[in-house]
Amino acid sequence: MADCRPSPTPLVTNEHLIPATSEEILMLKELKINFRSAIGSIKYLSSATQPDLSFAVSTLSQYLECPGIRHWHAFLHVLRYLKGTQDLGLSYSGNLPKGIVAWSDADLSNCRATRRSVKGFLATFHGCLILWKTRKQPSVSTSTAEAEYKVLCNLTSKLLWLKQWCQGANLFVSDEPITVWDDNQSCINTANGECNFNNKRMKHVDIQLHFIKEVVKSATIVLKYTPSSEILADYLTKSVNLLDVCEKPLAEDANTTAASKWKKASYEAINIIISRISDRVFLEVVNPTTTEKADLLWSKIRNQYASLRPVNRGRVWMDWQRCFYNGNLQSYIDSCRKLMLELESVSIKVPNELLSYSLLGKLGGDPKLHQYIEVLTLSDDLIEKPDMILTKLQDYVHLIRDNNPSLPSNSATALVSATDETYKIIYYCTNGKHNDKSTSHTKNKCWAENPHLKPIRKDNKRRKFEANSYLAKALITSVTTVPEDQLILDCGATHHMFNSRKFFLSLSDSTNIPVTTGDTNSSLKAVGVGKVSLLCDSRPLALDDCLYVPNLKCNLISLLALFKNKLTINRSNNMFSIELNNFTLLSGRIINQLMHVNYTIPKAHLTVTSNNLWHQRLGHPGPAVLKKLGLPSNDAMCTVCELNKAHKQPFEEKFEDALSPLDCVHIDLVGPIHPASISGSQYFLSITDQATSYKITKFLGKKSDAYEEFLTTKIFLENQKDRRLKKLVSNRGGEFLNKRFELLARAHGFVHSFSPPETPQHNGFAERSNRTILDKARCLLNSCSLPPEYWAEAVNTAVLLSNLTPTQSRDNKSPYYLWTG
Repeated sequence: MADCRPSPTPLVTNEHLIPATSEEILMLKELKINFRSAIGSIKYLSSATQPDLSFAVSTLSQYLECPGIRHWHAFLHVLRYLKGTQDLGLSYSGNLPKGIVAWSDADLSNCRATRRSVKGFLATFHGCLILWKTRKQPSVSTSTAEAEYKVLCNLTSKLLWLKQWCQGANLFVSDEPITVWDDNQSCINTANGECNFNNKRMKHVDIQLHFIKEVVKSATIVLKYTPSSEILADYLTKSVNLLDVCEKPLAEDANTTAASKWKKASYEAINIIISRISDRVFLEVVNPTTTEKADLLWSKIRNQYASLRPVNRGRVWMDWQRCFYNGNLQSYIDSCRKLMLELESVSIKVPNELLSYSLLGKLGGDPKLHQYIEVLTLSDDLIEKPDMILTKLQDYVHLIRDNNPSLPSNSATALVSATDETYKIIYYCTNGKHNDKSTSHTKNKCWAENPHLKPIRKDNKRRKFEANSYLAKALITSVTTVPEDQLILDCGATHHMFNSRKFFLSLSDSTNIPVTTGDTNSSLKAVGVGKVSLLCDSRPLALDDCLYVPNLKCNLISLLALFKNKLTINRSNNMFSIELNNFTLLSGRIINQLMHVNYTIPKAHLTVTSNNLWHQRLGHPGPAVLKKLGLPSNDAMCTVCELNKAHKQPFEEKFEDALSPLDCVHIDLVGPIHPASISGSQYFLSITDQATSYKITKFLGKKSDAYEEFLTTKIFLENQKDRRLKKLVSNRGGEFLNKRFELLARAHGFVHSFSPPETPQHNGFAERSNRTILDKARCLLNSCSLPPEYWAEAVNTAVLLSNLTPTQSRDNKSPYYLWTG
């Protein structure tokens, strides 16, 4: 968490935590995290020095018995808030008003699970905070006035004790009544005896709570009304709602405290909005006026994209019409929730019944959901509430996941088995005990409990194989005579296996690897491991870590090794096809209960052309670069480039021209990169000279090393070029915006310019340099199939190739040529 981005609030705005599901509890247990100990560490802070954590700690403490992964993420959000508030603390000054002042507040039905309210209060002595508390109320309140009244009674008993304690300690306490601020008029009127107790919302309040009326009558305390925006205890009962400052401008008669609170929340909201909008939206809505007030920025965004103009309403309605079910129920639910909110935002009134039938009608093509949809359709109560329809569908997704714990969380009902055949489940007896679920024999004839009944078989000696990381067990359920060149899709094989060298693009000899098959009379050995490239349905299919088994009767593709994500298997008569993300990857025929894959060996792929070889050697540059170097270019699309160089449209940056080396240098820090490199680095510092585009990278173990590496590089470059650095451009990261860089700029006489906060587009020169380096590095790693731990070596090579490659923006001269003169 040392390198995380600080959060402006302890909890996510408007987030209501709920009890964890069994899947979420299991996910947290797999991380082996002591959630109770983690909450205890921040509870000390909330009760000692940081009252702003009280609500977050109170909320998370409710889930100590069965925490889930969502509660752990909420705790990490608190740590991010602590990262940005390390300099905050309680301030005690002697020049403040005398006496005790308190604030009281409650949030009605805050807890979604029990619908109990959350109470919060705080008190100051001579203007210094000495008492605060946040807790969920023990009983349910049926009105806001009742919830506020319960808090006020609890606070009164605390204030009476506090006043007596101060008097006993000979501390000066004014004879004036203690002032208590509250934002509920009904509560204040009840305490002052002005409330009509025929009021249905208050008549059932317990009589013992009315002792506060006696305290008020005795002038021990005095109750005063103040708006909710000025209640200091408000943040003890709920998470900070930044949406309020976006929708409600600052009141003209607001006092200094309220204005300061509103401006702080406004700037936090502006930073969050700007960091999450696209470049196009940024140019349309951001200007000097909207960056000062969140309500103006939010209003401009709503007028531009959520107004009631026919264009906007038509766009939202067309999005709703184009929303279809693609087999992933979870994705469909999320899309419908989003679109329903958009329909409401542009005031498109659709009758609830039609909206519900439309939701269910789009699911009619899935036979697995047909019966469930009929049940929902016949329920009049559910049809009137589209939200409840989506809730029931979400419950169905959770049910499928709970019954199939092996399914990934993002697959939901998308995993469909197209086969109509039934399979018998065999229960084995183990550890000397009979399995009661077994149907193949009785307990009296069980070989596990009666080993003497087991018949003696020849060649029952257990084979002992050496331990090897590539030990493969090809479990073929039936031994069938199959031509040697046939390719079988097997769900039991742990590795892809081929019996001929003609399939392999590359092959490395290996020690004999034992392979176990269903034929107990044969013992196979794999003598090599390599890559295989096939054409299946005229589409290339690349397979890694394939075993070369010369004596294998048929070639095998392992279904388990081939797919790591969701897949769909379709069967029609004796034909089958496998789809991955709605894309047909394999197809073939089913013969003797075996899936025979249609394939051909791409002869052209067995040798690498010289054109493609130079393209790979130079770090996958564009065709124009190869042409300028006098090398033949390959017109075919490079799949590695297509996969690793996808990006958004570039942002148009504007910098003053730099005429000579070191006139202007751009720096940026990239990371953290996981996993760490071979040498343990997790970051790299990119240094780019604007005049020549010459690039230098320095690898760092932690962000704080950026200053030392930059200083060392600066001294080296200035000595080599006999020139001084004039201007340095960076973002506002903590590794650059600090005292050491400020003192360095003053001592060495160069200008240090910063891009605006949360806008990496304005540091475009460094960002474009990083993209060039990372694109080349990814291409190098993928084309060579190197593990990700070698990213530092790939970055080093990418920087060297980039410096040696001609650049169109520099009259087709290489950065190295321009740098060395």
